[in-house]
Amino acid sequence: MEPKKSENDFKGFMRNLQKTAPAVKLVWLDYVLMLILTVFYAVFAFYHLGSLSVPESGWYAEEPGEGVVLDLGEVVPARQLYLYTGWIDRRRADQEVLRDLTVSYSADGENWTAAETPLVLDTVFMWHVYRDLPEDFRYLSLSCDDGRFYVNEAAFFGETEAEWFPVSAILSGNATAQHLNDEQERVVYDFTWYETSYFDEIYHPRTAFEFITHRYPYENTHPPLGKAIIACGMLLFGVNPFGWRFFGTLCGVLMVPAVYVMGKKMLKKTSFACIAAFLFSFDFMHLSQTRLATIDSYTAFFVMGMYLFMFLYIEKNFYETGVKKTLLPLFASGICFGLGAATKWQGLYAGLGLAFLFFYSLARRYLEYRRALRNPQTPMAERVICSFKPMAAKTILAGFGFFVLVPLVIYFLSYIPAMRSEATGLSFFFTNQSSMYRYHANLEAGHNYGSAWWQWPFDYKPLYAYSPNRDFIPEGTSMGITSFGNPAIWWMTIPAVAWSLWQLWKNRKQQDLGLLTAVVGFFSLYVPWIFVTRTAFIYHFFPCVVFVVLMIVYYIRQLAEKRKGLPALAWAYLIFVFVLFILYYPVLTGMAIPTEYAMWLRWIPGWVLG
Repeated sequence: MEPKKSENDFKGFMRNLQKTAPAVKLVWLDYVLMLILTVFYAVFAFYHLGSLSVPESGWYAEEPGEGVVLDLGEVVPARQLYLYTGWIDRRRADQEVLRDLTVSYSADGENWTAAETPLVLDTVFMWHVYRDLPEDFRYLSLSCDDGRFYVNEAAFFGETEAEWFPVSAILSGNATAQHLNDEQERVVYDFTWYETSYFDEIYHPRTAFEFITHRYPYENTHPPLGKAIIACGMLLFGVNPFGWRFFGTLCGVLMVPAVYVMGKKMLKKTSFACIAAFLFSFDFMHLSQTRLATIDSYTAFFVMGMYLFMFLYIEKNFYETGVKKTLLPLFASGICFGLGAATKWQGLYAGLGLAFLFFYSLARRYLEYRRALRNPQTPMAERVICSFKPMAAKTILAGFGFFVLVPLVIYFLSYIPAMRSEATGLSFFFTNQSSMYRYHANLEAGHNYGSAWWQWPFDYKPLYAYSPNRDFIPEGTSMGITSFGNPAIWWMTIPAVAWSLWQLWKNRKQQDLGLLTAVVGFFSLYVPWIFVTRTAFIYHFFPCVVFVVLMIVYYIRQLAEKRKGLPALAWAYLIFVFVLFILYYPVLTGMAIPTEYAMWLRWIPGWVLG
């Protein structure tokens, strides 16, 4: 009986020894499909992204009470004053980004009448319209309540766009005031999101501009890396909507090949990789959120990288490959983790899942070591017994370096643009950590479009990111921007997660590591929001979507394997996802559409689409 027991132990040992997965390489067809999908999506993403032509030079008022006089050359019936604001510093009195400009007007330059209401400038990189003007005047005076702000351009109109009254001369002791009419060709009458900032763009591009000009960063409730990337776009293309949206949109485009590679490595076949990339490409939030100049695009992209490389790590067994070959994907995962954390603390949530997968892999090596101890006669068992402790020690040491030290270095380096400010320095790095924590821990402010974590998979409360100026759009027309998920994908979240958990339990003795990675990634990014009491938004679910897509494709793969081909239902599902993307594209990108059409798209009463 003893030989038989030994033989059974050996077979059991070899059966439970995880084999290093064969390398899944991309072939020419993969590159062709990736290129087609990426270019196809990029057309949708970059189309009408933002203006390259907004006023960028302006009058910089430095001190309280500083003023400027605009001379129209003759008495004119101007009814509307347009001002384009650039950067605005915090007001000295109350730290608000707000300037009240006292408006006075005169027909002869000697007798002045003050307007009853001030001109309020309260947002950056945006056109403002002032309509409290007298019937006829030649001179208009603006005097600020506080300095340290830019007005980049001024223009006068009558009742319509056709009545444009040019500024003849600008009278001011400040030489920069001459910039108020040096970019008149960039004045737009019926401005929209295309020419201005909207939603959180009033924070992030503004802070990017402050990095460029070495000013104290206004938005410091998140780490600096995302704003530094936005600043790169502004350095390349200018301080304009296209410039501050460029890299976020490019990041969204790069997500297409990233998801394709994840699909190919995890699902092992070109067809399923293509399906995964297709589904993610035509998710609504993938488009709307990456076209908006906020930092969430970068977080989601780095999350993809950290889990892709962690998956490549856990597929390897250092008993077979040696420790060195396992360290490269582990190092790459650590770099992506550092980049994600340096963009937004939500990236730290992803670290919980990375730690689970890392120690899960080590636990499997330990169990293999224990089995080897029970059957030490075989060469492989002997190798396992001799190598486990030194290899495990090296792996743990490398893990500490890659997921603690390397991210800390990246995180610190991301603060260089902020620490170069005239008002910060090295101490800013340390004080900002506590101020960020206090901000998020104590934030009690609500928001009309805030939503709870349980609502996100149902698309219950989308984020209405841009509401149009009704003065500029005809009655019966809608032109808003709404950020939410493709219902065909997001509504599959709960069944996809439930099915995936069942599969992991059913096959617990021989786990599919790709499916495990998708499930762990999803829960690590989603579960922490259950315990967050501050106001949250539907876009916080965005980094989870890639894992939902992967779980859906795993289910499609199972159907295809059972039926020896992709079933008609799967084809219909893919078509449905794309059709919905086309139908909703206008409300994701701010296109003008009939209000009746926008109303027809409201599948849930709480959806605001125009």
